[in-house]
Amino acid sequence: MPGLDTDIVVHKLPLKPECPPVKQKLRRTRPDMALKIREEVKKQFDAGFLAVAKYPQWVANIVPVPKKDGKVRMCVDYWDLNRASPKDDFPLPHIDVLVDNTAQFSVFSFMDGFSGYNQIKMSPEDMEKTTFITPWGTFCYKVMPFGLKNAGATYQRAVVTLFHDMIHKELEVYVADMIAKSQTEEDHLVHLQKLFVRLRKFKLRLNPNKCTFGARSGKKDQAIEWNDNCQKAFVRIKQYLQEPPILVPPVPGRPLIMYLTVLDGSMGCVLGQHDETGRKEHAIYFLSKKFTDCESRYTSLEKTYCALAWAARRLRQYMMTHTTWLISKMDPIKYIFEKPALTGKVARWQMFLSEYNLQYVTQKAIKGSDDEGPESGARWKLAFDGASNAMGHGIGAVLIAPRNGYTPFTARLCFDCTNNMVEYEACIMGLEAAINHRIKILEVYGDSALVIYQVKGEWETRHPKLIPYRAHVVKLTEYFDEITFHHIPREENQVADALATLSSMYKVRFWNEAPIITVECKDEPVVCTVAEEEHDDKPWFYDIKRYLEKQEYPENASATDKKYLRRLASQFFLSGEIYADKIHVPPTPLNVLASPWPFSMWEIDMIGMIEPKASNGHRFILVVIDYFTKWVEAASYANVTKQVVARFIKKEIICRYGIPSKIITDNGSNLNNKTMKELCDELKIEHHNSSPYRPKMNGSVEAANKNIKKIVQKMVKTYKDWHEMLPFALHGYRTTVRTSTGATPFSLVYDMEAVLPIEVEIPSLRVLMETKLEEAEWAQARFDQLNLIEEKRLTALCHGQLYQRRLKRAFDKKVRPREFKEGDLVLKKILPIHKDPRGKWTPNNEGLYVVKKAFSGGALIITTMDGEELPFSVNSNAGSIRKRVKGQMTAAWGPTTNSNGKDRSSHNRQRRGIGIVKLQGNVACVVS
Repeated sequence: MPGLDTDIVVHKLPLKPECPPVKQKLRRTRPDMALKIREEVKKQFDAGFLAVAKYPQWVANIVPVPKKDGKVRMCVDYWDLNRASPKDDFPLPHIDVLVDNTAQFSVFSFMDGFSGYNQIKMSPEDMEKTTFITPWGTFCYKVMPFGLKNAGATYQRAVVTLFHDMIHKELEVYVADMIAKSQTEEDHLVHLQKLFVRLRKFKLRLNPNKCTFGARSGKKDQAIEWNDNCQKAFVRIKQYLQEPPILVPPVPGRPLIMYLTVLDGSMGCVLGQHDETGRKEHAIYFLSKKFTDCESRYTSLEKTYCALAWAARRLRQYMMTHTTWLISKMDPIKYIFEKPALTGKVARWQMFLSEYNLQYVTQKAIKGSDDEGPESGARWKLAFDGASNAMGHGIGAVLIAPRNGYTPFTARLCFDCTNNMVEYEACIMGLEAAINHRIKILEVYGDSALVIYQVKGEWETRHPKLIPYRAHVVKLTEYFDEITFHHIPREENQVADALATLSSMYKVRFWNEAPIITVECKDEPVVCTVAEEEHDDKPWFYDIKRYLEKQEYPENASATDKKYLRRLASQFFLSGEIYADKIHVPPTPLNVLASPWPFSMWEIDMIGMIEPKASNGHRFILVVIDYFTKWVEAASYANVTKQVVARFIKKEIICRYGIPSKIITDNGSNLNNKTMKELCDELKIEHHNSSPYRPKMNGSVEAANKNIKKIVQKMVKTYKDWHEMLPFALHGYRTTVRTSTGATPFSLVYDMEAVLPIEVEIPSLRVLMETKLEEAEWAQARFDQLNLIEEKRLTALCHGQLYQRRLKRAFDKKVRPREFKEGDLVLKKILPIHKDPRGKWTPNNEGLYVVKKAFSGGALIITTMDGEELPFSVNSNAGSIRKRVKGQMTAAWGPTTNSNGKDRSSHNRQRRGIGIVKLQGNVACVVS
């Protein structure tokens, strides 16, 4: 077969220099399969595709793939060769783009190249790299075989070179597959003639068995037998296609409409376009994406940016040639293009989106959208009813369209209420639904005479619980141009009554089990969420701020009002207090410790949990340091239990350095337990604990932890071999001069410096001198060194005391004493063990609290504003307590919750008559 000219295209195999050649061994095959492989090899050899290879550097095996006709497709395992070859970046066409480009044509011809890849010749210097092994010898390809990494890119580059002036006009090409497209049969013949002339010119052959010419709806030539089953299937498909949107290609000259929805963990996008009437929209493309773990932590605006950029990248072929109207919850275009200075990922998104013609529009601005509301002048009807029984309380309402379309609404009331309150709740739910549907003319029907006539003003409303309900209904009627209320008998209100009864008996779960009707759950009366104001000459927070600053109550306040005001004030704070910076200024002078001799006092701490864990399953490192010599011992464990700690102390401390006088640990449960106490009592060891949440109190071992982690971090090669580097890290720490002692821990323990690996590679003066000493001379020199060890340790002790004195002098300059007395209002630091759903936005402090008793050592007993004493005392010297300072009252308030997690603050405050809680999103404001 002639194939394409080498001046047009030739396939080359460049290799990465770091990849050595690989020769695969001959694999065993079944005898019948080996004969078929032999026939295929002979066939290709006779066709001129193969040549005999001698002394090749790359050798691959054959992978036979059976065909449907019983023959064998001979594939070669070029996995090693592909791994060593760099990727050819010539792009392959997008399938969806090819489909869109053929959507407007009616006549097609489908063609496939005959042994398409084999029509391109291999570069002579790279033929040997395609060598494969058989029982009858080694052969290499003279033409481009299947299975090579960049074969598709090479073929695509060749066909683009040959048909570049025909592609996207009368021809679409994807590697070896070609589609000729035309509007009419006459044009199709002209296009095919032009194509065949080009094929003959460059000697590119087609496979006639895989070609279909003049097709209109597929390749099948067999006549279709239409029967009853086919007709039924056709009707079902027709009904289905009438419901979902059918994807259509975009029409040039009309703007595109992109609907973008962004949730917490995912995004969705629909790209559409108006039809020729401008009233109906056709869908072009659907996209959805789940955010990665990193993207899920973006802000809402950043998620919108990310979703828009991702959708624009996927829909680039459409948006580059059209104006795109963006419809989303927020306007990202305004923020991303009007913000003066952008950095990081937002700047990259801005640069990427700047090449598109994007315009943000609202849903109402789109002509022909479904959300246009009812027709002007349409008269709607509303039927409501409430039900109360032993199962609970339920409400139902039905909106009836002018053309008898029904829209049901129902909810279950999860609070105590009377029958009349239930009826009012049903009426309000129906009115709010009508307002959301933008209905302007409404007729309201109900079987509760009390509600109907009270709303109409014919009956007086006297019950205190119903007065706010009637006022709210009257307020809702202002949204309508025309509204009337009518009383009907119960038997004429059966639909609303059935909905109310259903919701009262139905148990609402976290998921909705009802297949058609959604049953909501209301936890409090609707009037409790209504904002009302009573104007006076004082701001709404006057009483709360006055109590926080002066502990004074309003005039004529009852005992109940005072108690509730105290509870309410505990949820407020003066501006900036709970978000104030943590206290880092020490309240007391520094108290330093000194060990009188080596190995008398040890500090123990733990590093971990370490992720990912080591290859041996270890996740923790137990570290211990001698306070005098700064000698460190450490070992890794899968879990640090109390038994592990006790065994570590016996093995690493007692058995090596003797019984210590003191052991200092933090307050972890694995370091403070019955096993630890029994061990210390048995060996007469004093066990001391550092202050909770104060790592500085255990500073020596914390500093050692930091240094060990730094050393291991620089030594690890993979993330699972850190446990193997731990002994080398300890050796490096022990042979490094410590600032606090002026000597290495190794020299203070053994009175000599360790021989380092570099001293063996490049002999130092000390090593050279010791090699020339006789054994007796070396023993005498060592004896003299040991006689001087006490002097060296004494020097290190003096050096350490001077170092501690400098630290104490610098530390005491920052001391600012804090004094508390009984009755002071304080804020307590939120400790890390307290989980808070606000995460990163969690304040630093909480309160207010009252000091009940203050002790001389800094310990405080504090109570809540109601006088309830906290179970544990707090240490004011540890920075966990700060005084409340007088300042401006803030308007933000975290609402209180009851034991069920439901917001009851507004309901309780209104019931007690102190004021009304005005809800604005998740922020509450007290209106007095």
